[in-house]
Amino acid sequence: MNMRLGEKAELEIRHEYAYKDMGLPPMIPGKATLIFLIELILVTDRRATRWMLSDPELIKVGLRFKDDGNSLFKNGNFAKAEGIYRDALCHLDQVKHKTDELSNLKVTIM
Repeated sequence: MNMRLGEKAELEIRHEYAYKDMGLPPMIPGKATLIFLIELILVTDRRATRWMLSDPELIKVGLRFKDDGNSLFKNGNFAKAEGIYRDALCHLDQVKHKTDELSNLKVTIM
C-alpha cells in the first residue's frame, strides 16, 4: 500500500494476527478484529534498515563496517571496533544467497 501525505487508510487486523483467542482483557475481547484508522501526517527521510537492503548493498555495508572496525582497531579503540565488527556481521548474516566468498569475508571479520 502506498499512501500520500494527508491520506487516511483503514486497516483491519483479524484476531489470528492480533491477540488471537485470548484478546487483551478487559479492553480487547477474545477473537476481536482490530480496526485502525491511519493518517499519514509526516514523511521524513531515513536510512534503510538492513532488512530493506539487497544482497549487494548488504555486502557493501558489511565491507565498509569492516574497514571502519579495522581503523578503530589500529588506533587501539578495541571496544568500538568490536561493536562495528558485530554490525558488519549482522548485515552479512542478512544476505540471502550464501557463497564461499561471503563465508570467507565473515571469517576475516570474526
